[in-house]
Amino acid sequence: MSKSLTIVEATGLAKLAEKELKRLKEDGANLDPGSYKFDFTVTVDGGLGRGDDTKVTPSFSLDKFLKPMLLRYISKLSKKEQTEWMQNLMSSKGALGAVIELGADKVLRSVDPGLTSLWDKAEAEAKTKFQSVTPKTDRTGNTTVFGVLEKQSATSVVSAKKKPGLK
Repeated sequence: MSKSLTIVEATGLAKLAEKELKRLKEDGANLDPGSYKFDFTVTVDGGLGRGDDTKVTPSFSLDKFLKPMLLRYISKLSKKEQTEWMQNLMSSKGALGAVIELGADKVLRSVDPGLTSLWDKAEAEAKTKFQSVTPKTDRTGNTTVFGVLEKQSATSVVSAKKKPGLK
């Protein structure tokens, strides 16, 4: 009967396997659709380090604030103006639809750079404000792993093979 892995062993194995998978994909390997059966033995030799936990300010995403800001602004308009404004701005046939069709980057390139600069400055100020009022959250320390995953070569080892007809 096999023994369970410890948290250190399981973490090390997972991280080394992620590194190996990344290397294989970078080398052009891919997994075709289908079902695969495998049975192999791996030896793992390595080490693991984990940094101290820290406190960090959550990431600032302006898009999370635009909807409530715009809706709050629009709510001050008359019902008729609200409907017209929303249709002109958010309709797939309105401004949003045009940006989607043309592409955001192309639309931004067509805007006066001075206006874009004003937006960027306001966004930077909003980010600073966000960071000053948002409580920091816990972040787990970085985990680093070094080592080798080695597939054992033995006559009883079966490498991954595609089984036709299995789904």
